Amino acid sequence: MNRYFLLAVLIVVLSPACRKSDLEKKAPLSPTYTSKIKYKNLGNVQVAFNKSYGCDIDGDGIRDFFITTDLIGRPAEQTDCRSYFFTGAFFTYSPVNDNEETPLLNEGDTIGKTIYVNHNWYNASNLLLAEKVITMSGNDFWRGKWKEASHQYLAFAIEKNEKKYYAWLELSFVQNPGVVILHRAAIAEEAEKYILAGK
Repeated sequence: MNRYFLLAVLIVVLSPACRKSDLEKKAPLSPTYTSKIKYKNLGNVQVAFNKSYGCDIDGDGIRDFFITTDLIGRPAEQTDCRSYFFTGAFFTYSPVNDNEETPLLNEGDTIGKTIYVNHNWYNASNLLLAEKVITMSGNDFWRGKWKEASHQYLAFAIEKNEKKYYAWLELSFVQNPGVVILHRAAIAEEAEKYILAGK
């Protein structure tokens, strides 16, 4: 009987040590940042409803993201929505949560792989920025995380050779007349290195 008791004690004592070493191995390393960044001035281009805009941020001749609009009817709500989207190309990844939203960042916020709680990086995402909800009663209103954005930053990444190059887009949204204004964009020139929004 004592032999089984000693065996149980030994297992209990050794188990935390094994678990601790596993946790240490899996703990994330401190992020490494880069100062090698390529910037693109977008000239405050305005994307109004029924318009679109595509941008090649890394200069390889392929558009990496688009700002698009769409009129979406929602019969169950008895509304129509004039919707504005950030749409990534196939090799463009965005941090996305369960509500299909992406973080609205301020200048100096970190952009990288493990920064955003409850978000995962997905490619070719179609992310709602804002939408004007047109009601039958005439009480129209705006909704969406970016509906009042003013010089704020949208994080994304471009994948090349199975490595991500982190990037940001600086944009504003003006409800009247309903336009997305694109100010600047930037992308890291080193793979898997974190960057700061607006820096």
